[in-house]
Amino acid sequence: MARFEYDVSQLDDNIVTRLGKIYDVSGNSAFDEILKKAGERLAEYFRGALFGLGLKDSGQLIDSIKPTEINISGNNEKSIDVSPQGARKERGVRNAMVGFVHEYGTSKLTATHWMSNTVDDVGDEIAGMIADEVSKIIDNELGG
Repeated sequence: MARFEYDVSQLDDNIVTRLGKIYDVSGNSAFDEILKKAGERLAEYFRGALFGLGLKDSGQLIDSIKPTEINISGNNEKSIDVSPQGARKERGVRNAMVGFVHEYGTSKLTATHWMSNTVDDVGDEIAGMIADEVSKIIDNELGG
């Protein structure tokens, strides 16, 4: 599972007050849309990594990779997780378990590290995308 999050608690109080008009912890905001885009982009990269490794057998694992809904922690930090969701059609094995086995391997199956390698390869790109989008919001909304 990969997680992207943002936390406004580290910002200057004046900026936080001004951000209040566009950042709503309890509701949808422009920041939520940025998290959703980042989650979708990472899901695409994860699916591409599995496909590139030839791990497409039935396609259920690839098709199951999706971002979750946005989570809000106790300190108002929002995050979105990206991982395999649901269970396989046959035998009810969870897709997360299938992804885990491919990530770390077993005594009979070589580890592929598809998830960690993908995050290593594209994490900075996605973090940069998030930073660029947040900067645009701050510039547009706060005249920064």
